[in-house]
Amino acid sequence: MKLIILGLICVVVFLSTLSSRAQPATGPTTQSAPTRKLSYKLSGGADKWDAEARKKIVAAMDAAVATYNEQGEFNRVITANYNPGTPTADANFDGWINFGGQVGKRTAMHEIAHTMGIGTQSKWHAMIKDGKWTGEHAIAQLREFDGPDAILHADRQHFWPYGLNFEKEGGEVNEKRHVKMVAALRRDMKLKD
Repeated sequence: MKLIILGLICVVVFLSTLSSRAQPATGPTTQSAPTRKLSYKLSGGADKWDAEARKKIVAAMDAAVATYNEQGEFNRVITANYNPGTPTADANFDGWINFGGQVGKRTAMHEIAHTMGIGTQSKWHAMIKDGKWTGEHAIAQLREFDGPDAILHADRQHFWPYGLNFEKEGGEVNEKRHVKMVAALRRDMKLKD
């Protein structure tokens, strides 16, 4: 009798696995490629920084990186450093940001742009003529925002509008547009991560 019950249990289990395999798929059958993400780390010795400065830098970078990741795809790791001797902030194409006297989300986003090649990559200068950006992707992106007559200005290090060069240029809309402009400027320079 026990053998018959055990046999019936095996049949029921076997049939239930067959029926579950025959069910149509309810979700996607293929996985999409992982999204490229921007991230950051603090430089060595960060544990010795002024506690308040560290807190501000982490908050600024967390917020800036989140906006970059929400609005674009950038596959880079940036290093954030605290240097009290830096008057405001600065950055280079190698992915290093120095924060000094100016720390905040807008500043972090502006400096992240420099780590992406904005004003720091050799191809930058070739795209500027008479103070205006000449690359088709960034001009098209700007005109999508500001209309068909919009002009994208640039100098040896910066672009405007949407370069987040000054505090008055901040705000959610400008921050989102900034990221899209950085992506378009990088396409014009043929920069890839």
